[in-house]
Amino acid sequence: MRRRAATCFRISRRISPAFFRENHHFEHLKTDVLPGLIARAKNGGRVRIWSAACSDGQEPYSIALTVLSLLPNAADYDFRILATDIDPKILALARAGAYDATALETVNPAMRKQWFSEVEAGGRRKWQVDDRVKRLITFNELNLMAQWPIKGPFDVIFCRNVVIYFDEPTQMKIWSRFAGVLDNGGHLYIGHSERVSGDAKALFDNIGITTYRHTGKFHGGPGMSAPARVLVVDDSATMRGLISAVLNADPDISVVGQAADALEARQAIKQLDPDVVTLDIEMPNMNGLEFLDKIMRLRPMPVIMVSTLTHRGRRSDDRRARDRRLRLRRQAPSRGIRIRSAISPKRSRRPRVRSASP
Repeated sequence: MRRRAATCFRISRRISPAFFRENHHFEHLKTDVLPGLIARAKNGGRVRIWSAACSDGQEPYSIALTVLSLLPNAADYDFRILATDIDPKILALARAGAYDATALETVNPAMRKQWFSEVEAGGRRKWQVDDRVKRLITFNELNLMAQWPIKGPFDVIFCRNVVIYFDEPTQMKIWSRFAGVLDNGGHLYIGHSERVSGDAKALFDNIGITTYRHTGKFHGGPGMSAPARVLVVDDSATMRGLISAVLNADPDISVVGQAADALEARQAIKQLDPDVVTLDIEMPNMNGLEFLDKIMRLRPMPVIMVSTLTHRGRRSDDRRARDRRLRLRRQAPSRGIRIRSAISPKRSRRPRVRSASP
C-alpha cells in the first residue's frame, strides 16, 4: 500500500499543470455540456463536476472559470466542483490559489482582470484566485486506487494524464469506477495519451478527442440503478424546497429541477427530461389536475400529485382526482417516500399524495 501511495505521489509530480491545459476539453464543456447543466441549475436542479487528480488547482479553477463565463452567479445555485488529489501538501497550494504570472499566460486578460488580483506572497508577486471562484470548489484528499468516499452521480469528470501511469488492469478498474459514479449522459475528459479500456469501454461513446459520454447504466454497486430524476412543481417556494429536501435525502432519487407553475414546468420537462414529476394540485392559472392532462400529451411519465389541503377542500378534490382516474395513495409508489408525514407543516393542513402513471 505504501509503495502504491508513493507511486501516486510521483505521478502527481510528473504532471505539468496549467490553466486551460488541453483547451479543447474546456471549449467542449462550454459549448456542448454546460448550457444544459446551467438550465438544470436554474430550474433548481443539482450539478456536480469532479476534477480527479487536481494537482495544485489549475484544472478545477479552469473548470470554475469556464462555468462563471456563462453563469457569473453560479455559486448561488446547487452547482459544485469537487477537486481531489492524493498529496495534502499540493492540495494546500490548490486551496490557497496563488500563482506566478507565468502560470496565467493561458488565461485571457479579461478573465484575469475579473477573477484574479495581484498580491504579495512569500516576498513574491502572485496572482490570487478570487473568492467567488473558490466558492464553487471543494478540495479533498483522495487516492484513486483506494476506497472512494463519494457516491455521485457526477455530471462531468476530469481525470487527465494520471491513469496512463497505472498498469492496464488498474486502468480498466478506474475507468469502470468512473462509470459507476458518472450520471447517464455525463461526460468524461481524459489525458491526450489515454483511452478508456476494459468493460467500461462499452459504457462510453468516444465523441471527441479524449472526450467520452457515458451511455450505459449507473454502476455504483451491486443492485444499484441510476437515481430517479425528479422535477418538483409547486407554486410555493417553501414547499418546493421542503419536498426537494425530502426527496434528495434518498440516495435513489435526484431532484433535477423545480418549477413554480405550469408554464415553468412545461419548459423544464422539455429541457430536463425528468423520470418523474411531483405536481401540486392547487396552483394559480392552471391547477395540477388540468396540467396533468397536458403532461400526458407532452410526454407520458409517472406523476405524483402532492397537495396540502384543509379538511374543507378534501372531498371535492378527491372527486376531481377520481374523475381523472388517478390512483390515490398516501405513499409515493415506486420509492417508498413517505411524503405525507414528512412535509406536513401544520396539523390542520393535510398533505395528500396521488400518483398517476401513463
